[in-house]
Amino acid sequence: MVKRTGQNQITRKQREFVFREQKAFTPVDRNALYACEHILHQVDSIITGLKNFKEYRKYGAKLEGGMLIHGPKGTGKTTMAQLIATESGAHFVDLTLYPTPHPVWGPVDVAALFKNGDAWVKKHDCPLVYFIDQFDDVYEKQKKVMREFEIRLCGIRERCGGVFFILTSLKPPNGFDSDEKECTLFREGRIGAHLELSKPDFQQQVLLMQGFLSRWAHEENIDVRSLARFLNSQNPSVATIKSILETAWNNSVNAQCVRAAQGAEQKAPTISQEGLLEVLLGKVLPPPSGHTLSVEDEYHIALHEAGHAIVGRAYGFPVYVVSVNPSTSGTLGITLAGLDIPNYALEDLFHGLAASCGGFEAEQLLGFAPNTGKGGDLDKIDAAACEIIDYGYRNILGEYNLSEVTPDRCVRLVSSTLKQRYEYELADITEKGRFMARETLEFFGEEMVRKVAKAMLVNPRKMLLQKELDAVLDKEGRLTAFHNQKHIKDYSSS
Repeated sequence: MVKRTGQNQITRKQREFVFREQKAFTPVDRNALYACEHILHQVDSIITGLKNFKEYRKYGAKLEGGMLIHGPKGTGKTTMAQLIATESGAHFVDLTLYPTPHPVWGPVDVAALFKNGDAWVKKHDCPLVYFIDQFDDVYEKQKKVMREFEIRLCGIRERCGGVFFILTSLKPPNGFDSDEKECTLFREGRIGAHLELSKPDFQQQVLLMQGFLSRWAHEENIDVRSLARFLNSQNPSVATIKSILETAWNNSVNAQCVRAAQGAEQKAPTISQEGLLEVLLGKVLPPPSGHTLSVEDEYHIALHEAGHAIVGRAYGFPVYVVSVNPSTSGTLGITLAGLDIPNYALEDLFHGLAASCGGFEAEQLLGFAPNTGKGGDLDKIDAAACEIIDYGYRNILGEYNLSEVTPDRCVRLVSSTLKQRYEYELADITEKGRFMARETLEFFGEEMVRKVAKAMLVNPRKMLLQKELDAVLDKEGRLTAFHNQKHIKDYSSS
């Protein structure tokens, strides 16, 4: 018997590690990924096939030999693979750990994967998922054994033996082709199932945050939409959103352990609005020492952000943080206000428009040329004004039974009766929002704008949380007086 040696072989003991010593992953709950419902249906047939692989084989149904999940980093490729294993009841074998990240395999090792996999399925009567992360890297480094891999995959679909490969990659299937040769690995019958994942849009970010948040105890009044909007400027991935929620939970558990060590009153760990915001700030705002603004420019930005914060709180919106720190997306200063109030009335929309205008009006009130926040603020003001117009259009269109209106007639209806109004009203609505912001700031006074700005600048973190902002605004009862005078509901306390 010839003893196997050399770097292109993995020892039998190392190979057995896959089945005897690898720890199981934490099962993935589909509810945590319901933001990806439009994608999940693409893997349902795979899950059904793996779960019922014996019936598939009995009746001659075919299941692909594997799936390639491709997309940018952090889009949830590994989580999706684990979801497939969770819901199909398959044993999940991460070959990335076999026995070190991306070892140099030999053809014998590839053959052993299929042999041991078939033996496992037969012995335990359950499907087996082989998982290879960053397969594009593996493919480039180990092309010599890829031919063996392709040969072994031939016929796996017809065999339907319960062994399934899930590969993740930054490249799509055609990205493995070269000028000299086409890659046949991803043809039908081999790794024939393909799934592309992309970074979530804003609505999906909200749903993902809600899904991941449901895993742990949390306060019921967390404003997920506003926090997601705050994070949206960073174009977060699924992994980033998951990491933020996990960090917030870990911080809550750590705080509970500290209280226990100090003999203080015991409280169950809970994710709070403040705790989640603290983690988000670390993602969005760089350390204060990172910016190089002059004292004058910093004060100017502080006045601008103070205007947003004062008008926002005056009209009852939660203002979670106001800061002069530049964000990692490049904006100078941030005011995170919860303008996504459920069941908006038209009055609420105007209040939100006024808060968006507060920065410009604060600068003008104090005699500065409004030259900060131009891009982002103008976009928000324009979007808020358009939303107000759309609100009116929805009421108008509500008079029609749109189920009886053909698409062509609906287009003519909108273009003939509403388009001209839309153009005329945009400027008028924007001006009304600026007037409301200006009137509100004049009620609080120039000195209050300066006080809020200075309170931000003297804070070591150069920011104010809502309770700190309210302490400044209501020191002389001005905030309460404005709410009583205008009959404003404070949404932040509901």
